[in-house]
Amino acid sequence: MASIERINSSKRLSMSNDEIDICLGRGDDIEVSNKYDLVASHPSVRSVILRKLSPDHFHLNIDVFPNMSVSDVRADLEQLVGRKCHKKLAGKSVNKGIINLE
Repeated sequence: MASIERINSSKRLSMSNDEIDICLGRGDDIEVSNKYDLVASHPSVRSVILRKLSPDHFHLNIDVFPNMSVSDVRADLEQLVGRKCHKKLAGKSVNKGIINLE
């Protein structure tokens, strides 16, 4: 089972054109971990960062490979996790979180 570790560092989030943001809303560690695993296993996804915006409120920031259609990948990921993807969150301050898959 994955655990979620909160890192107490605030940073400005700026996303490139190859990135997608998915709000996971509120959920427990197991639900968030399962959605993280689904997204991370997508063949067009290069990397995934889990961000904890507040207690029990999580976002996934997904970086896709440059040669992939971001809109197609976004549609696939929305179906996988059952949530709508957000547009860029440029300039929003967030707390970074990491999933520990031990």
